Amino acid sequence: MGTNLSVLFYTKKKVKTIKGTTPIYLRITIHGQRFETSIHRQINSDNWLAKVGKAKGITEDVKILNVYLDTLRNKIFNYQQEIYR
Repeated sequence: MGTNLSVLFYTKKKVKTIKGTTPIYLRITIHGQRFETSIHRQINSDNWLAKVGKAKGITEDVKILNVYLDTLRNKIFNYQQEIYR
């Protein structure tokens, strides 16, 4: 028995930090029920690819951020697998 699970990373462009960056949020949807939380990371909104939920660029900071996002996504799906074993 599986569950309908969706994981989305997004930025809130209306919220800006002092540095001009926007915070990145995580939204998990399970059977239509949403849970949203900040991942305590920020990015310049020009460097965010909303369709894929990742940062764009080739700098070391971007690579580290994208690996972190992939790690969070994988952890969520691994928890789902553990629950439904």
